[in-house]
Amino acid sequence: MLNERQKEIVKYLSEEKRDKVENLAERFKVSIETIRRDLIILEKESYIRRIHGGAVYGNLRGQELVYEERSERNFSEKRGIARLAADYTSDGGK
Repeated sequence: MLNERQKEIVKYLSEEKRDKVENLAERFKVSIETIRRDLIILEKESYIRRIHGGAVYGNLRGQELVYEERSERNFSEKRGIARLAADYTSDGGK
């Protein structure tokens, strides 16, 4: 579970897209070491991606949710298409 500062870092990076460790430390009024620890946690949780000297927003969690939502949309139509396509193939066919 993220603490309030970590949530704010994610929010900030989602808007700015990237920033340096030094700027983040200054902005959130904590040490560089604290920001680095926060970034490690956020990267492990797939909220951001660490880069040399900073971090970029790359919310993989959000991307996973979007994929799951899209895969559920029009499910019955997709199943119908699969059934039709199955008529044109044979078991073990190439």
